[in-house]
Amino acid sequence: MPNGKVGVIYKQEIIIGAGLDDNPAFLTDKNASVNVYPYDIGLHVVATNKRKDGLPIYNHIITGVPLKSGEVKISISGYTYGSMYTKASRIDKTYSLEIK
Repeated sequence: MPNGKVGVIYKQEIIIGAGLDDNPAFLTDKNASVNVYPYDIGLHVVATNKRKDGLPIYNHIITGVPLKSGEVKISISGYTYGSMYTKASRIDKTYSLEIK
């Protein structure tokens, strides 16, 4: 992920899945999470899309104003359910960026 600067607005989109509007069980807050470490760095996660039933689809924007310098980790984890469209699988990714 691109690096950021203390006191300057940071915004980066992470696309986990596409075309998910009609899939009611894929990558929601029930089976996926995105976390920012350290928690007090000033960055947070925003879900950018919603399904037809109003639940967020976990494509995200990492945004905020960094409060201090250091390394930031963005952790994405979750799983998909097995169905006739896809096999069950696990998602575990970690992204890094530096705040200067």
